[in-house]
Amino acid sequence: MNRKLHSALVALMVTAIPAAALAQPAALEPIPGTTVLPPERPAPLPKSQVAFRLEAIRAIDQGLLHGSRAALLAYESTALPENWTRHSIDRPSSRGGTQTVLITRLSERDKTIEVAIRGTASLDDALADLDAKAELDADLQIPLHAGFRSIAVAVRQFLAKTFPGAQFADYGYRLYGHSLGGAVASIVSMYLHQAGLTVDRVVTFGAPRFTTNEGARKYQVLNQRTYRVVRCDDVVPFLPPPNFFGWSTGGYEANGNLVLLLAPPYFDYSVGIDIERDFTHRLREDLANALGKQKLAYGHRMDHYGDLIASFGRDRFGATVDLKPVSYRLAQQDQLCPARLSAAR
Repeated sequence: MNRKLHSALVALMVTAIPAAALAQPAALEPIPGTTVLPPERPAPLPKSQVAFRLEAIRAIDQGLLHGSRAALLAYESTALPENWTRHSIDRPSSRGGTQTVLITRLSERDKTIEVAIRGTASLDDALADLDAKAELDADLQIPLHAGFRSIAVAVRQFLAKTFPGAQFADYGYRLYGHSLGGAVASIVSMYLHQAGLTVDRVVTFGAPRFTTNEGARKYQVLNQRTYRVVRCDDVVPFLPPPNFFGWSTGGYEANGNLVLLLAPPYFDYSVGIDIERDFTHRLREDLANALGKQKLAYGHRMDHYGDLIASFGRDRFGATVDLKPVSYRLAQQDQLCPARLSAAR
């Protein structure tokens, strides 16, 4: 993927936010009428909560690492390793047509079908990101982000033809995706689940929201198997914001379990409940990066996700590693989520 192109496309998504939201100074001054929280150091968690978060991450850490590699591979244009196959699905566009790119891998031994969907990598992808109207899906009977839904429908149809249910009914799907690809992967998992197929795991990275509270609550079985990996310095998972400076998008909410990556060795983990973060603060930091001619959307790039996830890999979960789960609070954002968060080396 062209990194400059990706940053420009993310910038295009951000510019869809009303000007009043972007008019705040880059110095991160408080918004009038809000309470300024004093800096706060992470408080020790009860031992039971430390054990819960560590055990949860240990159970899935290799799945997160594998998923991050697959999501990154979906952007590659060179030869794919490890029996992965690249596919391109044509989709209509007012600009003469474009494609959805995904990679798949079939394991007859494990009875699994892995699917990684590429994120925002073209102008048409960015316009799909911006098509944020919630539409009722006739099959799922829940509201879905119109742009993501249109792509997910095409992916569902492709998978049905490539892996027909009669032949692969006893296979389990594992879906991965970054950014737009993560939102589409989650919607596709709902279609597969609705059709009676098995979804073993869904892992997304920096994925925006794609449904309302109604949709996020409906598929509880999938929520247990869905892991949203979010860098604390990534602004895209906040999008579309439910109500922001008068911009209403119908109350979008996130689904699944949240793995919040903070400054190593800190992290937080939440089952089925989102973790409150400061969208305005993070947006201003991204804009300040742009004004300072630094990389826009630094925290959103998939390679930066991969670097940070690798630093939380299994070798860091041994008994001698001082990994520190926390219950994240907004007052800790300067300490636990500095601008341009990077992996510990």
